[in-house]
Formats: sequence, structure tokens, C-alpha cells
Amino acid sequence: SPIDMSTLLFSWASASTYFTARKKIVGFSIPFLAATKVHAGGGVNTHMTTPIANIDMVTDLLGGDLLNADPSVLGDNLEEYLTDKDNYFESTGFHAQAGLQFKLLMVDTFVIYRYTIAKDVVPGSDGFGSLNIRLGFGL
Repeated sequence: SPIDMSTLLFSWASASTYFTARKKIVGFSIPFLAATKVHAGGGVNTHMTTPIANIDMVTDLLGGDLLNADPSVLGDNLEEYLTDKDNYFESTGFHAQAGLQFKLLMVDTFVIYRYTIAKDVVPGSDGFGSLNIRLGFGL
């Protein structure tokens, strides 16, 4: 019998935590008007991800035997698989980053490039880069 896909609601999620020490490399300012800083730093990071769909996951969800699979158990198996903490991926690593902060009157902007070294956070890779742009407004 067909599977009612409306009852198979789930999502993929991940969480990462970064602890960074940074140091100002250079900076200049125009009092009351503008300021700029270049900084660099590094630190440690942790990552946790819900299970990622792959052949092993599908095989487990269908009872371990793809040739004789019973798709009617997929819903129950999926819920059990996703709630089992042993199927979550956890990783720790290190990162290095460089950034630019500039202020103009009350607008504060950060541009940060970070390279993270942590095995398999991105499947099949030992590291990845990210660019973060932040905009703030202060009174």
C-alpha cells in the first residue's frame, strides 16, 4: 500500500558553536564620524548535525535488506532513526578567521571570513570556508 507522505514530516538541522580569540591588527578613526579595524583570530568549534540521507540511512530505514524491503515500516523506522542520538553526527575542530569592521556614524558593519577545519562537517571534506556579513545600528 502507498505511504502517506503527509505523516513523514521531518527536517534536517545542524548547530555549530565557535569560540574565537581575536586581535586587532590595524585600525584608524575619524573622531565622531568613522572608524575601521582589521582583525585576525582563531579558536575551537563544535558541530552537531541530524542524520544526513545516504545509502546507509535508506538501508536501515527499510529493514537492512533493500531487495526484500517492506516500505510500510518506513514511517516508524524514520521516526526511530531520527530520534536515536547515535545517528547524529558530532565533530570538533579549529578555525582561523580574518575580518574588517567599519563604522560610519551609527552604522557598524563586520565582514568576516572564517576557515573551519573539522572532519566531515561537509561530507567528504576536512574543512570549509564561510563569509559572514553583519550590519548593526547603535544609538
